[in-house]
Amino acid sequence: MEDFCALSNDLVCLPQDPQTIFVYWIFTPQRIKALQEFLAKLKPEAKLSLRLRCPSSPSLEQEIILSSWEKGSHYFRLIDPHLVYCLELGVRTLEGDFVVFTRSSEIKLGPLEGEKSALFPAGEKESSQEPPYPLPSSFSLRS
Repeated sequence: MEDFCALSNDLVCLPQDPQTIFVYWIFTPQRIKALQEFLAKLKPEAKLSLRLRCPSSPSLEQEIILSSWEKGSHYFRLIDPHLVYCLELGVRTLEGDFVVFTRSSEIKLGPLEGEKSALFPAGEKESSQEPPYPLPSSFSLRS
């Protein structure tokens, strides 16, 4: 069986539950080569990384170094579902700086099971036709 070869560059974020996000990536050989050449000229020691960032609470940031550039996956766990996050692909330099290559739109997972939505004050009945909060959806950063 031949090895799978990506036809596009994908970074996909899939909410699993109110406190977990699953991320996977697939990059084409051409994109990997371009990234490696770019980093070799700019910052050869920099490590390609994914960062889940909470702008309102930087202490909740989670980051991983990509062990495989071609394809891989990771679970970001213990996320506060009440806060807004974004996923960033970039590099961490030896100086400690994070250089962002691309950033997702906002990610908010919503209230935990059993919590009341802020849209319905106590005593009001929730509609069975509409969810009480925006349902999380997946997103893909594709090039």
